[in-house]
Parts: sequence; structure tokens; C-alpha cells
Amino acid sequence: MNAKNSVQLQCQECKNINYITNKNVKKKPEKLNLHKYCKTCKQTVEHKETKKK
Repeated sequence: MNAKNSVQLQCQECKNINYITNKNVKKKPEKLNLHKYCKTCKQTVEHKETKKK
């Protein structure tokens, strides 16, 4: 069984999904919150993990 799952990161300002990354679910079960650059907002804003469709 693989402990890594791919997750999507969604901008909290414009609600666009900008990034896809992997995370280890066994080590970090909580949702990711990262400050990343958003192309549509043209600034660094918080991105949260969302469900993959």
C-alpha cells in the first residue's frame, strides 16, 4: 500500500486550482495550507488542500 496521495491546492482568493502535489497521509493527516504564487491573483496567497475530482 502506498502512503502518498496526490492532492490539489486551491487558491483562497480566486478559488482556482493551481497546484497538484503529493503528501504522505500517514505522517501528515491534516490538510495542507501553503503560501504559493497564484497566476490569476498575481500575488502570493494561501492555498488549501481540496478533494481530487
